[in-house]
Amino acid sequence: MSKIAIIFTGGTIAMQVDESNGLAKPALSGEDIIANLSDQIDTDDIEIHNFGNYPSPHIGFDEMFSLYSVVEKVIKSKVIDGVVITHGTDILEETAYFIDCMYGGLKPIVLVGAMKNSSELGYEGLANLVDAIMLAKSSSAKGLGVLVAMAGEIHAARDVTKTHTSSIETFKSPGKGPIGIIDGNKVIFYRSVKRRLTVKPKKVNAKVSLIKVVAGMNGDFVQYSIRNNYQGIVIEAFGRGNLPPAVAEKLKEAIKLNLVVVICSRCQSGRVSPDYGYLGGANDLRQAGAILAGSMSGIKARIRLSTALSSGLDRQAIRMMFNSDDGLN
Repeated sequence: MSKIAIIFTGGTIAMQVDESNGLAKPALSGEDIIANLSDQIDTDDIEIHNFGNYPSPHIGFDEMFSLYSVVEKVIKSKVIDGVVITHGTDILEETAYFIDCMYGGLKPIVLVGAMKNSSELGYEGLANLVDAIMLAKSSSAKGLGVLVAMAGEIHAARDVTKTHTSSIETFKSPGKGPIGIIDGNKVIFYRSVKRRLTVKPKKVNAKVSLIKVVAGMNGDFVQYSIRNNYQGIVIEAFGRGNLPPAVAEKLKEAIKLNLVVVICSRCQSGRVSPDYGYLGGANDLRQAGAILAGSMSGIKARIRLSTALSSGLDRQAIRMMFNSDDGLN
């Protein structure tokens, strides 16, 4: 009999309010959560893996890599049709994309969480989890990479982001929208997702900084990255990928020192593009050797660059990867 493996990592979906102080904290195991679903789904079809009970801000690349190692092992089982990962929402989009950068298989991998803890009125964790299980079982989800199921919507890991601090409808894909919905007992896809090139690092240890540009900014943060032996810098630039002159000049210095520089936009939607010819314009940086990241957010570009550098890819290979992500080749 085929099964869905659920890997529980913690997050608000597994939290309860501590009566001594009225604050939410990790409390529920995978078995506790699944026990509450016994009258809604066939729990015999579920294989439980308790990875941990982390608030998601406690998760970094080391934990993500360990989680991926568990996913990789579990998904190879012939009796497993797909994998669901419960996760805290604060960095759910980062873990989802981290796994997506390395996973090239066909079986669905779905991340899910909750915005309300299990002690709150309106706790939506169980409904989200049922949706995620349905999605992981769906033959239509095969080959789409890592997906996120929240509030009845299906999002691609590359596009999704948390847009609101507390709303249960916080997860959106700006400029693109969800790729589908879970409606009752039906999984419906509106559009497909282009699979990306994957990498297989033995460990993700490349140092990559993420810098958001503001008006009048100088090159101090770039200089910090140079002095502290960072291998890459992701810049969230203005608009189409434009920068203050002082930042641009310091980035050119970083490129000459063999740091890989990737330019994103701090705008929520749209692509960076070499449309402007002035000092600090995207074209100026591209000519100096920077990589333009298309519509990818800075958060996702940092993950993409970190995994690529940790895999030993050089600047040209990384450029081709970002171009492919953006549909340019």
